[in-house]
Amino acid sequence: QAFSNLVKSRFQKQQLGSARTIFFSTLLYSSILEGVAMLVAFCFVNKMSAFLHTSKALPFGIALFLPLLFLIPVNEVFRCYYQYYNRRLTVIVSRALGFFTTLVVGLCIYKPLKEYGQKVDALLKSDCMADLYASLTIPISLLAAQVLVCLVLLWMYLVYKPYMNKQIGHDLGRNKENVFSMLPIVAKAHVSANLHKISIYLLVLLAFVFCSFYNRRMLGTEEMNTSFGILAVVFGVTVLIPYFVTRAFSLKYVYRYRKMLKNEDMRSVKAYLWGRTHKYFIIAVALTIFFMVMSKSVIFILTGTTAKQYIIHMQILSLAFVLVPLYSLYNMFLSNIGKTKSLLIINYISLFASAIIMGILYNISAIGGYGISIGVIFYFLIAFICEFFVLERESGFNRNIMQLLVLPAVCAMVMGIILLLLNKAIGIASNRFVELLILLGLLVLCVVIYMVLLLVLRCVDEDELNGGFWGKIIYRLG
Repeated sequence: QAFSNLVKSRFQKQQLGSARTIFFSTLLYSSILEGVAMLVAFCFVNKMSAFLHTSKALPFGIALFLPLLFLIPVNEVFRCYYQYYNRRLTVIVSRALGFFTTLVVGLCIYKPLKEYGQKVDALLKSDCMADLYASLTIPISLLAAQVLVCLVLLWMYLVYKPYMNKQIGHDLGRNKENVFSMLPIVAKAHVSANLHKISIYLLVLLAFVFCSFYNRRMLGTEEMNTSFGILAVVFGVTVLIPYFVTRAFSLKYVYRYRKMLKNEDMRSVKAYLWGRTHKYFIIAVALTIFFMVMSKSVIFILTGTTAKQYIIHMQILSLAFVLVPLYSLYNMFLSNIGKTKSLLIINYISLFASAIIMGILYNISAIGGYGISIGVIFYFLIAFICEFFVLERESGFNRNIMQLLVLPAVCAMVMGIILLLLNKAIGIASNRFVELLILLGLLVLCVVIYMVLLLVLRCVDEDELNGGFWGKIIYRLG
């Protein structure tokens, strides 16, 4: 992302020599930064393994993930560079190659690794090494895929080099930049483009540290690893997936918003902010209610357990479905109008406040581990409220709270009550696949019910939904 922000303007001005300098400088910066990160992680890999596990730790399982810290950023820089040279097919092929390599390697090595783990179990007279060795399938297959993709991208650079040199030969702008002088600029762009991500990763780290201490205090040795894994899955589904999906789908909105600001069309800016917030809230509040009601089914499908503590964690963290998309959208709007300093202050105030809330609630015996999930939700709530007021101060906002928040929330609650009654009547299936089919069926039914309610209460207009292919289908279903 940082590299894209820097190199895009050079390509637009046909300064291809300068773009290549930034490319090499970014590769050097990534190599230094990720190389140091790998070394530090390797030094502490045993302590990390001991912290996450209580018995039969496999530190090299964690160590296998560490080269990905270097390979993934390097591959992304190559892809971005090729994309600006209109070599999009190379980018698509490299992603497809990575996916299929991961799949094929995983299928080939899973059984041999598990069988080897069973032999170790027989020697040690244990029953957990087979699963631990089988879990190495993930890092090994990912690592093999990224190594292969990196080699292919490097080879393609040699293939494209004559074409690139020819293009640079027609460069009208004189390149006065060099690889080392660009390093501070690349570093600054990297930090400013990823402030929000850094704070999210710190929040994840904070939650996992609290989870680990909670598991050590409350559970026996044999239950701890399973509990930690389930909580990690719940956290990933409710927080990380909505965050990255929102960022992927919000890019076009951000570019359009920035264009409106350049044209100083403040009336359109206000309407656009309201429209995007309205759209995101309508979708997000329905997902929140759906996952709250269906939390038992979701936990069962993902992990095979129906333990009460994980269901409660899921229900609390389901609030992230409504907070994370709005937080992420506003974060992108503010960063694209140069409010990175405001974002830095907001993110780290939220992180500090959520750490305090986690610490306080964690030590209340009646709440205990649930304080971790509550603290995570408070992070997004505080950050979103602060972002809302900063954005409102900068651009203004059409305040129609009834249509924006209240009516969609009422529709979602009614949908949730119907869903709860249906879920109680059906119950939990004995098979996870059957439960998944039931969940998908209820999801489709909920979409129809929710859209009918939205149209009856006039929360959405026909024009608002008919703006796209999926909108038209949903409107007709409703």
